[in-house]
Amino acid sequence: MMLNGDLKLAVDQLNKAIKENPENDAAYYEMSRVFQYVGGNRNYKKALEYGKKAVELAPNNYWYHQNIIGIYKKTGDFENAAKEARVVKDLYPNRKEAYYQLANMYIRGKELKQALKVYQEIEQHFGFDEGVVKQRKQIYLSMGDYNKALKEIDHLIEHDPQNTRYYGMAADIYMDRGQYDKAFAYYQKILQIDPQNGRVHLALADYYRIQGDTQKSYDETLKAMGCPKLDIDTKVKVLVGFFQQSDQDELAKKRTYRLLDTVVAVHPNEPKALAMKADFLNREGKYTEALDYFHRVIALDSSRYLVWEQMLLVEQRLNKYEMMARESERALHLFPQQANLYYFNGLSNLKIKNYAQAEKTLKMGLNFVFDDKTKSDFYAMMAEAEFRQHKFGPAEDHFDMAVKLNPLNATALKDYAYFLAYNGKNIAGAKTMAEKALELKSNDPEFIYTYAFVLFKNGEKDAANRWVKDAIKKFPDNKKLRLLDQEINKNE
Repeated sequence: MMLNGDLKLAVDQLNKAIKENPENDAAYYEMSRVFQYVGGNRNYKKALEYGKKAVELAPNNYWYHQNIIGIYKKTGDFENAAKEARVVKDLYPNRKEAYYQLANMYIRGKELKQALKVYQEIEQHFGFDEGVVKQRKQIYLSMGDYNKALKEIDHLIEHDPQNTRYYGMAADIYMDRGQYDKAFAYYQKILQIDPQNGRVHLALADYYRIQGDTQKSYDETLKAMGCPKLDIDTKVKVLVGFFQQSDQDELAKKRTYRLLDTVVAVHPNEPKALAMKADFLNREGKYTEALDYFHRVIALDSSRYLVWEQMLLVEQRLNKYEMMARESERALHLFPQQANLYYFNGLSNLKIKNYAQAEKTLKMGLNFVFDDKTKSDFYAMMAEAEFRQHKFGPAEDHFDMAVKLNPLNATALKDYAYFLAYNGKNIAGAKTMAEKALELKSNDPEFIYTYAFVLFKNGEKDAANRWVKDAIKKFPDNKKLRLLDQEINKNE
């Protein structure tokens, strides 16, 4: 046995105490604990020897017996642990925990029938005990004896007929065994006691689903969603299932809407419920309504990053760039290492012509971007912000970097082409990039505008005019196309 200095000193002192007084039971007990602490098979044997000697000298000492039980447990010897626990129980017949310990040792040693006998002893000696009856029920279930398990539940119900959990236990057993009608009867008993029991309504929803009655199954689910006592996490799990099915048909969609509205009505200040409603509305393309729910979630709980991201995406879709700039800045204070927030803030400031702020944010955000495609997006937007501030040198460098990092970045190609044509530089290169960008996004008026603008700056007035005229037919309300048409044809 390898001991550190303190343990070696303790062993030496204990050996000395035993030598001076061979009847010193406490010294044997402490020596047993030292060997047990060090561990290992050889040391556990030593611990057991010293522990048994302590018990021999003081057979009525409760803790000495507990020490031996502990050693047997550590070595996985539950048979001997049970024998020692039986001694403790006989020595202390009025200590309830001694019975529990004995039963536990029998269970650990797979002696389930012996454990049942001990639980019977507990009830005979101490009277009714809910924990004992429930433990007997579990043992019978593990043995596959469902009838005896049900009798134990009946025993519980006799002592507390208003406790709905007991009826639920019986119903669960009957459901597992396929005896649905018997389970149904117990569910009805629960509802007589507690009509607002959400878990029972969910259980009945399963019952009706198994019976093939989808309408009644849904009705019970709706009742469960309206029960204030049913926790929100359980409701969210149910909603997720409906959410996933709701894109299959209109009936499923209507049912999901109603379930969501019910949960939100019952839990108007629960972020999880509001977030589910926001996600559903967002998926359905109801962006304005979704945005309102996202705002409500953030007002209640601003720690949910994914909600911020979803909200900002909706604001981008709705072109609410001033709102997006404010809220992305707030989000950055909460999540300063999230690259997407720098993107949202940079883009929104670019759109509201706050170019200096856009440049600053995007430059900072590059510290948190590691893939080339995202870096390309950042450099392209930063270049655009610099271009609008007439920082042409840095803008050109950053446009060039954006295109090199991702040659298929349509927006970068478009903006770089415009930049070159605007400055009258490398018009041939600008035309190549504008053509490539238009191939990638052939039906976007911004891309058609840029290609026509480059053609015009390259002296290809007729081609530019054809592109603009055709585009105006497709996009009659596009102001940029109409202004370019006027510029091309101003001397006609």
